[in-house]
Parts: sequence; structure tokens; C-alpha cells
Amino acid sequence: MTIDLATLARRRGEPEDLARARSRAEVTSWSVVGFVAGCAGGAILELRCGLGALALPVTLAALAVPLGELWSDV
Repeated sequence: MTIDLATLARRRGEPEDLARARSRAEVTSWSVVGFVAGCAGGAILELRCGLGALALPVTLAALAVPLGELWSDV
């Protein structure tokens, strides 16, 4: 994402390259926003619940493994 943002900031290159960089930056930015939101949510939960805040992610991870195995067989 950083390379794409730098490419867009310089505004040098072919229009097709700039369009591809813009598209990649848009797609990647949603992942970064989600990551930051998850970090902020985790920090808030940790402040309010202490180590009990780890119960939700551990439970979701424990459920994801068997569900992933079930869905990969389909």
C-alpha cells in the first residue's frame, strides 16, 4: 500500500499504472482500516475486561479451525 500511495503522490508514470496503483490502494486501505479498528476494539476491551477480553478471540479461533476443515471438504 505504501508503494502505491507513493506512486500516486508522485503522479509520475503512465495513466494505466496510476489507475492500477489507485485500485490496489483502495482495496488495501479497507484491510488497514479493519486492522486498526480491531486493534482499537481490542484495546478498549482489554481496558474494560482485563485478560477476559481474550475469551472472544480465543473462542472464535477455536471455532474457526474445525469449521474451516468442514468447509474445505465441500
